[in-house]
Formats: sequence, C-alpha cells, structure tokens
Amino acid sequence: MATKRVFFVLMIAVLAAAIALAARVPLVSGQAPTPVKVELASYESNPVLARGAAGEWDSGFVFAGNVIYKDGSYHMFYAGGEDFSAKPHAIGYATSEDGLHWTKSASNPILKMNPAIASGDIPYAMPVVDGDTWVLYFNDSQYLTIRRATAPAPTGPWTMDEQPVLEAGGSQEWDAAAIAINTVFHDPDQYVLYYHPKAFAIGMATSPDGITWTKYNDPATTDPKYANSDPVFVVGEKGAWDSSDVVPTVLHTDRGWEMFYMGSGDSGQTWDLGYATSADGVIWTRFGDGPVMARPAEYFFWLEGTLIVDDQYYIYHDMFSATGVDLGVVVATVTWE
Repeated sequence: MATKRVFFVLMIAVLAAAIALAARVPLVSGQAPTPVKVELASYESNPVLARGAAGEWDSGFVFAGNVIYKDGSYHMFYAGGEDFSAKPHAIGYATSEDGLHWTKSASNPILKMNPAIASGDIPYAMPVVDGDTWVLYFNDSQYLTIRRATAPAPTGPWTMDEQPVLEAGGSQEWDAAAIAINTVFHDPDQYVLYYHPKAFAIGMATSPDGITWTKYNDPATTDPKYANSDPVFVVGEKGAWDSSDVVPTVLHTDRGWEMFYMGSGDSGQTWDLGYATSADGVIWTRFGDGPVMARPAEYFFWLEGTLIVDDQYYIYHDMFSATGVDLGVVVATVTWE
C-alpha cells in the first residue's frame, strides 16, 4: 500500500495497490475494552473548505487541511492547486472563529517549494507554534525526507531550513520506502512526530527543539529491519477491519494520548475510522473490536488532522469526488468514564 502522500500524488490508482501481509512486524498493539465513549458525526454542511473559483490558484483541489487553535482562532494550512495531477502543489492558509466556517487568506498561496533547497512540490504542511515563531513541517515530493520552514506570522515570510530534519530509513529498514508525516505537535517536554513509511505501520520520533529528531527504537528487537527504529502501531490481526492498513492522527491531552486512525482490511479499498489510547504514546490500546465510524458513502474519505477545543473534537478529512477534492470535518466527543 502506498504512503498517505504517495496516495495523494498518484490518487486512486496507487491507493488500490496491495500491501503484502507478510510485511507485518512482530510488534502488535493491544486491543481491549476502553473506559471511553466515542460519538462522531459528519458535519452536515460539509465541505468546510471548498476549491477556489475557476482561474484561482486552488481551483482544482484543496486537501491535507491541518489545523491549530491559537489566541481564540482556528488556523488551517492546506495544500491546493489548479490540477490535482499537475505540479506544483502549494500551501494555503485559512482562518476560522469556530473551526467550521473558514476564510482563505488573500496572501495565498503562502508557501511554495524553494527549488534551491529541494525539487518538486509541497504536498501538505503540518503547523506548530513555538513562542512567537510559526513552524511548518512537510515532506519533499518523494516522501523520503521531512523538512521545516519558519515564519514570524502564518502568512510569512517563510524561511526553509536547508537540510531535512528527518529522513527515511536505510534500504533494509522497516521505514525505508518513505517517511510520510501524519502528526506533529509540541507538548511541554518535547516535540512529537508520527509518520508512516507504508500504511501497515506507524512510527514515532521525538525532539527537544523541533530540529534534531530521534526515532523511537526498542532495543529488544533484533531483526535488522528494526535495528535503528521500530513502529509503535501496526495493522490488526488477520481478518480484522484494520488488518491491511493504518494511517493516524494523534493528540496528547491532559487525559492522555489519543489516536484517531484510518484502517482498512482490504488493501485500501475501504477506509473506516478507528480510535486508540495510550499512556505514553508508544504502547496503544485499540477501542473495541471495530471502527468507531464508517467512511461516508458519498465520497472517498482520507483522514488529515485532528484538533480538540473545549472538549469538542474536529477531525478534518479530504473529500475526493470525480471533479476534485474539498475539505470536510467530522465532529466528535469522547467521554472518559
């Protein structure tokens, strides 16, 4: 199965590619009843961010919306372009007072790839705020490196680091194929990043400063594939609804670590939404024995970012149709018993 971002570049053709189940790693996350109640519903007025009008820079698609909440406002960074199959993709910015109704910036697009640093486009961007500095993490178009750009304000001016901050593993390692970033955030003690090389497993990396990163590594694993790093979450057992693919978005709150993730049991033909919890961000427990929400029947669903504000969860996702891509949201509550 292709990575999340390779999926976006090659769209449905690559999405349909199968991943060999023999590639599973020995680590298996737990599955047990969890003392929480998860309730979700698609927002009735989706999409919340639509493609631009003809002739605008994002007239063909908007997708990969990732949102942070700061100073009473919601801030979204999203990828857009005129033609989904053509490059370059660029990054746009939008704001909202409620996470549902969005206004695009007149400065869009606010970030494009610097050809002096890397070739290709920017398929998406993950935002973090560090003091007065805005930070965007993003892959190169080959998904072999994660890069970083900083700015004094969301609209820029943005400065890209010359060197990547994290790279895919060596040719024989479990994360050699790609290092597609799924989540990044700054908690009080460290920066945390989740990624996947192929959708059958999820990796984690941490950093003291957002620049120097260390992949999670279990020293007990002896297989050469896992000598330098290990996944923290893998597909379910054979026959499970998520036995083929998993793609996450992670939150760390006062209640603990929470993961909403897309799962597939048929090599990416059907994606549903699952939920898991963790005490440390490494060892995860799945919620129940099935998904918490089936994907909408009206369009092809792809999970992006998750945000929680005043106990309300906003799960942003792409809405693929025959004419293009828009952005929608699932609104959720999680009650801890």
